Amino acid sequence: MGGAKQDERTITVGSAASHAGDTLPRLRSAGEWRTVAMIATCYAAWLIIGASYVVIGWPAIFALAVVIALHSSLQHEAIHGHPTTSAGWNEALVSLPIGLFLPYRRYRELHLLHHGDSRLTDPFDDPESFYTSHEDYDRLPRIVQYLFGLNNTLPGRMLLGPAISTVRFAMSEFSPTP
Repeated sequence: MGGAKQDERTITVGSAASHAGDTLPRLRSAGEWRTVAMIATCYAAWLIIGASYVVIGWPAIFALAVVIALHSSLQHEAIHGHPTTSAGWNEALVSLPIGLFLPYRRYRELHLLHHGDSRLTDPFDDPESFYTSHEDYDRLPRIVQYLFGLNNTLPGRMLLGPAISTVRFAMSEFSPTP
């Protein structure tokens, strides 16, 4: 895409600032208002569900899990330059840690490593993959094998996936690098 086409599709949010360097963000395209609305909806849902936990009870945890998954998806979009043309504004829009574990900047760093390698889909080299070789899998305790098997189903991915991913991420962050 050429620069001119990109500029034609970019719209300003708010009015232009009076001096250089103090400009408001520009949406990447006219359709990005949907992304901004989804970000606002995500935070509102998190607040409403969290505040109503006393009334809703344990089902609120499942609803919050869906909202946190949506937030992670929105963070992914921000890393790839949506909804605005400003990385700083995109970060500001999605960096509230509603998932309570993975800081946005660390996720961004790892995700850009994931894209910065020609071996993007290699399960052993991809920093976003927690692939386990057959040999390593066979050495795992049976309960861990069982949990990994459950994680390969949709209900398991929704219920166990966040916990498994969090534990594996923490282990990779705090283990010595070779």
